Amino acid sequence: MRALPPALTIGLAIAPIHAAAQTPAREIARLDATRHDLSQIDGFVVADDGTLYLPQSQDGTVRIFSTSFAELGRFGRTGAGPGEYRAFSRAGLSGGRFWSFDQRLQRLTVVGADRKVAQTVPTRPALTVAHAGDGEPLAIELVTVVGLYSDSTWLVTGTIGRSSALPDWFGRGASVSDRPVLRVHPDGRLHTVVARIPTRVCSVTDGSSSLGLAYCAKELWGVSPDASHVAYVRQGSTDELVVVRSDGSVLATHAVVGSRRPMPPRFRQQRLDELAKQLESLGPARVAAWRRLPHSTMFPPAARVLVGIDGTVALEHSDEHPDNRWTVYPRSGTPRTIVVPGNVQLVQISASEAYAVATDRDELQHVVRLSLSPR
Repeated sequence: MRALPPALTIGLAIAPIHAAAQTPAREIARLDATRHDLSQIDGFVVADDGTLYLPQSQDGTVRIFSTSFAELGRFGRTGAGPGEYRAFSRAGLSGGRFWSFDQRLQRLTVVGADRKVAQTVPTRPALTVAHAGDGEPLAIELVTVVGLYSDSTWLVTGTIGRSSALPDWFGRGASVSDRPVLRVHPDGRLHTVVARIPTRVCSVTDGSSSLGLAYCAKELWGVSPDASHVAYVRQGSTDELVVVRSDGSVLATHAVVGSRRPMPPRFRQQRLDELAKQLESLGPARVAAWRRLPHSTMFPPAARVLVGIDGTVALEHSDEHPDNRWTVYPRSGTPRTIVVPGNVQLVQISASEAYAVATDRDELQHVVRLSLSPR
């Protein structure tokens, strides 16, 4: 991967490749969409004590529920004033407080336990990150805040400016295509290089434009709701899951279970046909050019990465199965595969439980709590 300054490898654990036992996830509680008049669910955050913060983009509110899904209150509305939202671009927890990042308004809003706005912090779409001991800055564009800490530093990511020099503090062997995950002060001063995530080339230039490759995972990574842990898949001839703390130290490295599995030819062809149909607006010549590209014959190592507050990491399988299968990597112990129905999408994970969105036949979306323990 990278050379983080200085490369801390506290408590490094290496897990070998092996088959993971499969456990069906069991629903143990449900927040019913009809009963609570829920609109589309784009995400939510669950605190350590089980308090659920559920943003509702339709009316700009955040609704709060107890661990038993009793409603505790709500705050916010659509707008641009204090305590108002245009978009819930990202949300998380900081010192037990809920925060959200509104990319349209370019600001962070922190809400206290009294459900009132405690702090509003302006952000910027671009940052010039500077290291106190190195004169070379790093230009970050399309900045997204993905974490907020109690000392008011941010965890940010984005893309490296194409004209930016790559300073030594970012790591030897770095590339402008790498995804930076940096802990910074609001004025751009570097606190910590948390991760430098290598990316894959997933497009091919065709004349003046580019065409995307099917089944190519450009990058696979995630961050815990409290930004205490970041995890990513380092793709290669063998795929590794790397889990790091917010100080950049490596917590664990796992071989990805079931990685690099070949696709059944019939399934692959059906999926390529479906994707080609979606490209028909580009014209027959462009679709034909896309079909000739060297699309992978292997499943990507994962479809999504979830990271829990307790350091548990889950990788969603990318395969032909109708159910959703996840391999859960606890901080200690053996990885295991969790199976959930195809209409259920996990949102937050821990070693023993998960929270998810379940979409029913009427397209209503409910929040469900799942047990991940065997019966």
